[in-house]
Amino acid sequence: MTSGERQILVFQVGEEQFAADISRLREIASWQPVRRIPRAPAFLAGVVDLRNREIIPIIDLHDRLDLPLNVPEQKQRIIIAPVDRQFVGFLVDAVRDVLTVQQDQIAAPPAVGEESPAFLSGVLRTDDGIILLIDTEQILTSDEKLRIAELKESLATNQSSPSATSAEDNSSTKRKRASSTSTGNKKTGAKAARKTKKTAARKPGKKRSSGSEGEK
Repeated sequence: MTSGERQILVFQVGEEQFAADISRLREIASWQPVRRIPRAPAFLAGVVDLRNREIIPIIDLHDRLDLPLNVPEQKQRIIIAPVDRQFVGFLVDAVRDVLTVQQDQIAAPPAVGEESPAFLSGVLRTDDGIILLIDTEQILTSDEKLRIAELKESLATNQSSPSATSAEDNSSTKRKRASSTSTGNKKTGAKAARKTKKTAARKPGKKRSSGSEGEK
């Protein structure tokens, strides 16, 4: 790219076209079931376990932008981007295109009331209509970013706890087995001793009858 050029990812939410600077995005993931968290903040749709190794909080842009869902849930995409040094996923209907545009093609965002929303960073006019540029860092408020950080920390703690508990349980089980084996060995030894003693008691001593007869 030359100086003044930007690459943007164009995506759809409802009937509207939006875009975000590619340099501020990490990846695009296929849809997967979103696990809802009990008593989670209302702005949070839930979390996904990305590739079974990373918990990603999910923000549904339909709710955030007050737009209807236009496609079946399973056809949605998740755009993952860093937000305040943590990764967050944004649910969108579809990813449309990657465009290279000149900075001077992007106009200032329209004002809504007295000022434009903080997350709207510009407007791009194309032959297909208007594309609103979104700053993913500004979609969440400072308080919401803090709530997400606390949630991720809590989930990380809960994930590590079962492992520790499992290790402790395994150790306890081994100790019980060892104790059981030791007790079993003691019981077996005691039984063998009693059996030997009983056998010895039942056996009669040798009679000295032949010697007596010779004397007679």
